[in-house]
Amino acid sequence: MLHSILETFHRSFALLGSTPIGYSVGILGLCVLAIFASVMRWQILLRGLGIQVRLRLLLEINLAATCVGNLAPGRLGGDLLRVVLLQKRADIGLRLATASSLYDRAIEAAQFPLFVLLALPALPRLFDRLFAWHLSLTVSWPTLRSTLPWLVALGLLLLGLCIPTQRIVGLHSRLRQVLTELRTLRVPFRNLGISVLYAQAVWTLDALRLLVAARAFGVVLTPWQAVALSISTLIECIVPTMGGLGAVEGTLITVLCVYGVSPERAMAITVLDRTISYGLVTVLSAVFVAFHRTRRDSPQ
Repeated sequence: MLHSILETFHRSFALLGSTPIGYSVGILGLCVLAIFASVMRWQILLRGLGIQVRLRLLLEINLAATCVGNLAPGRLGGDLLRVVLLQKRADIGLRLATASSLYDRAIEAAQFPLFVLLALPALPRLFDRLFAWHLSLTVSWPTLRSTLPWLVALGLLLLGLCIPTQRIVGLHSRLRQVLTELRTLRVPFRNLGISVLYAQAVWTLDALRLLVAARAFGVVLTPWQAVALSISTLIECIVPTMGGLGAVEGTLITVLCVYGVSPERAMAITVLDRTISYGLVTVLSAVFVAFHRTRRDSPQ
């Protein structure tokens, strides 16, 4: 077993060493485009709230938040830093800064159902192979499919019973308070529509990045499979590790293997994508923020 794992690692890194540089440049370019699209989305929402902020300043704030979010468990640290930096650097109130960040995240999250629908053509094959791997021969897929909704409902019921009632009341009260704040700070429909297009562009660029990473090793994914693969990386929002390290890589490798990709190629695709989209982007974000801050603080 150990020998087989080491052989897989060896073949995977051999594939990485022979990767054409053009694919790496393309993946980095898609990451940069996604960053600019997210910054443009935020600027459009701020304009809708009556706030004019320079794109370069928003880019610097967003990169700083990205760096912190990638180095801290979950994305909460990065989101809080965005609000604080926007409040201090753009000289606006905490209420407006918080509202702009909440609108931005709400617009981003609103695209999730759409991309789940786009990924539906890839799900039957994913589920068929997954259950073929992990279920015994005595359990058939039609039987499991008929009982799965009841199992999910039972799981949600048990989860609800485990959460204290006062916690539910507190969350409901807090949610109502946040929604009330947003009602008093409306964004024009035109700005919302444009920001939705930018959010869709970010999701599309993420799926396209994974498509290019797979193509670098001769693996051809359908657009629906790339979208499903992109959605699977959202596990980083659930697993409390630094930037989703471990959870995201394990999920990507598993889904790729379920799609029939060999383990060494699945590992190579994951390492290439995460090295650039997580590691290199984090380093470049920190360098960009440090350089601009040093240049701004240096005597003229």
